Amino acid sequence: MYRFVELEDDVENWGVNVNKVFYFDNAEVEIAGGGYFVEKTRDYRTDFFNYRFSQTQSLDLAQSEDEALSIGSFFADDAVIDSTDVELLFQEPTADDYLAAQMIDAYYGSFDITFAQDWRLSGGVRYEDFRQVALAFSRSAFDPALLADKLSADAIEQASVMEDEYFTSLSMTYSQQSYQVRFGYGSTVVRPDLRELSPVQFQDPLTGYRTLGNPFLESSYLDNFDARIEFYMDNGDNYSIGAFYKDIDNPIEALLTESDGRFTLQFDNADTAYVYGIEAEWLTELHSDLLGGAFFTSGNLTLSDSEVEIAEEQRADLTNLKRRMTGHSKYVANLQLNYDSHDGMHQASVIYNVFGDRILAAGVNNFDDAYEQPLNSLDMVYSYYPTFNTTLTLKVKNMLGQNFEVEQNDVLIRSEETPRELSVSFSYEF
Repeated sequence: MYRFVELEDDVENWGVNVNKVFYFDNAEVEIAGGGYFVEKTRDYRTDFFNYRFSQTQSLDLAQSEDEALSIGSFFADDAVIDSTDVELLFQEPTADDYLAAQMIDAYYGSFDITFAQDWRLSGGVRYEDFRQVALAFSRSAFDPALLADKLSADAIEQASVMEDEYFTSLSMTYSQQSYQVRFGYGSTVVRPDLRELSPVQFQDPLTGYRTLGNPFLESSYLDNFDARIEFYMDNGDNYSIGAFYKDIDNPIEALLTESDGRFTLQFDNADTAYVYGIEAEWLTELHSDLLGGAFFTSGNLTLSDSEVEIAEEQRADLTNLKRRMTGHSKYVANLQLNYDSHDGMHQASVIYNVFGDRILAAGVNNFDDAYEQPLNSLDMVYSYYPTFNTTLTLKVKNMLGQNFEVEQNDVLIRSEETPRELSVSFSYEF
């Protein structure tokens, strides 16, 4: 089977921001406002077709990728086509193309007040007028009535989403020379992507799974609460620790189904979800004069948990009505060991990243959820600056060579080799 895909996006966005600062005896007030506007259109087209040969025909297939780049090169010898009984079949589903458009008109107003030297109060309101439509159809539909029905006024109305909402934020900060304490609240929205809304199959570039959109997806609304304390040392070291809690309505979740021996990712809204946890960050000097430079470490660590709840009336074929959110790891760590030479000619970093197992997609039909296994990544970057204008950089990525793996019911259902990468770059600024 041959498949040809074409996607064209046109995006226009622009914005405007204005601000004014007012000074008082014991306070400073900044007032700001503005707008942000987006217009996006997408034209997605997929064509499937296959060969059907006579039952007695003997064929020599192409033996290399170069020989198989076109339909005519399907055979090792193109001349065979002239004497072969071949029927070209369109493998067109009811909908394999889609047209989509999105418009966002957003306006905001904010304030930032510093008073009594140590206190800062910030907040704002954002208004969003959101409009979106995604129409799935097939350009190869040979029935004019079917095509007209897919692009009718009623179809456009049913596929349209129009939402207008206000979102708010507020934070309070207390600062001293050696530390800072902050409390904050903010509300926002996560909207489904155009391809997540279109009931057209595509291959996810990250997971490689066949993926199918859902035209009935709804936006997810989030309330976020957080608190953080930061410490600043005289030598430049700094540390921070914070806690957060997120409450989510209509979270968008991925479902993994199996048919015809292949897995398919699909999307649906759950009822509610929440995420909570703690996170820490640091920058610490280890040695200020070793090998002609300074060694220091930096990084962040997050420990958290989550739960998503699906209403009984939304169960359908889902196996678990309560579980962790898809894509959420209970721990994430990013660690760096860095070196800067005193003469400014050398920089080096060793970077280690790891995340805990996370649900790639929710299980259905009594299958458990599919878990992406923990991935340990170790990279190295070295930069040499022989002159002020010249940089030579060496990068080594994925030194551990760990593979991407997915398990379901304690069985490995997908494994993909993650290559090691070595690159050298040179730049000169005139």
